Amino acid sequence: MEDDSPLSGAEAFRALRTSLFLLDPKGEDRSFLVTSTLAGEGKTFATVNYAISLARQGLRTLVIDCDLRRPVLEEVIWGERKKSAGRGRLP
Repeated sequence: MEDDSPLSGAEAFRALRTSLFLLDPKGEDRSFLVTSTLAGEGKTFATVNYAISLARQGLRTLVIDCDLRRPVLEEVIWGERKKSAGRGRLP
């Protein structure tokens, strides 16, 4: 975001959360897919920050990293990537 923006990064994701909630305020189960055509466009950044804004609101939140070639979500959230294959155990 630009420095002269009236919204901070966290506030921008709270605004996104509110806007998406207002699309269907009665819906309880929602799924969102974050995708793009190129690497490095901010998919992980947007996904993690949106998930944090949902979790801080008290909503149950599940994020699944479906990039089988270069998964990075575990490293972004926990600071390390396990070398084992398959489902990892979260603390």
